[in-house]
Amino acid sequence: MTSSPPDSRGLTPAQLESFHRDGYLIIPDALPPSTVSSLLAETARLLDEELDLATHPLTRFKTGGESGRDHVGDDYFLGSGDKIRFFLEEDAFDAATGLVTKPKERAVNKIGQLLAAHAAVLPDDPAAARHEPAQHGLPDEPA
Repeated sequence: MTSSPPDSRGLTPAQLESFHRDGYLIIPDALPPSTVSSLLAETARLLDEELDLATHPLTRFKTGGESGRDHVGDDYFLGSGDKIRFFLEEDAFDAATGLVTKPKERAVNKIGQLLAAHAAVLPDDPAAARHEPAQHGLPDEPA
């Protein structure tokens, strides 16, 4: 299979088609292994040092549901714009008790919002700049 050249946004037509079809895009070797290792280590550190399920408000991350309206809206989420916050999987909880039943490494859906400012998440890496056109080439939502 011959790949088409990237368009002006840094993505090939096949990549855009894949994104629209699947709702996500996998870019093999997008980051060097050393960066991936650093990201995984920082994630492990954040989970170990920053997430305490005993004091966490147990905010569940919802992506919109069928209507697109069902989304997180509590104070923990709404106040997260300038902080690192942890949002949990909906299925990480026991339906009867409401208690988290998974280890925190498996309970977290998302870590956000301001990781770049508060954590050593992305080291200075030319690879990150290399993907900026692709990042901006994706629409806000898949078709």
